[in-house]
Amino acid sequence: MSKVSIVLPSYNGERFIRESIESVIAQDYDNWELIIIDDCSSDSTPEICEEYVRRDSRISYHRNEQNLKLPASLNKGFSFATGDYLTWTSDDNYFRHDAIGLMARALDDDAAVDVVYCDINCVDENGNALNLPKITTSKHFLPIINVVRACFMYRKRVHEKLEGYDETLFLVEDYDFWLRSYRYFNLRYIDEAPYYYRFHERSLSKTKELDIRRLTKKILRRELEHESRLPRRFSLMCGILVSDLRTLLIKIKR
Repeated sequence: MSKVSIVLPSYNGERFIRESIESVIAQDYDNWELIIIDDCSSDSTPEICEEYVRRDSRISYHRNEQNLKLPASLNKGFSFATGDYLTWTSDDNYFRHDAIGLMARALDDDAAVDVVYCDINCVDENGNALNLPKITTSKHFLPIINVVRACFMYRKRVHEKLEGYDETLFLVEDYDFWLRSYRYFNLRYIDEAPYYYRFHERSLSKTKELDIRRLTKKILRRELEHESRLPRRFSLMCGILVSDLRTLLIKIKR
């Protein structure tokens, strides 16, 4: 079994982080390490994390000396990674018991695949299911919408080739990473939903919508400059148009 490194960045995550950590410990695939990066939390996050470090030798905890924000925290976390496969999760989300094994085995079974991703279940702050519209899962729609979402795993060489997450693109660091992955690597969808994504009032997707749209358009324009294949250029131009329309709708709602 290939070793999996899971990075868990957190900032004041005391409300949900236990559930996130417990979901890793409960995995039926046990060859993993969990690397927690605390981005200067001022709540009880450090004490909670240190409790789990004492309980399980596969868990490590690192606290930033200053607030670095998500992309830099991810890069710091992966600098400690010793696994063949990499993934990360959030302090307010959690895995199904078989998520890590499902994705690791998919990479084990096909050397031609570099990145695997699954669907997700959306829940509210209390863990109740939300019946949100399903989006396409095809990687070919990635220039239009982030189909990778929040449940994924990739080979260490992907991280090395891309030199990690772009620390200047806070809020869209994940989408940028997948667009660059799509440029160089083979992505494969797994038709499962072994992950729970929590919507709540502090979610960045709710509080920073206009900033996300602005940065999304920026990285799509960059990809358009790098892309010579006509079908992908067309998809990227569609993505820019969709981003403009979503920006307009956000402004109208306000």
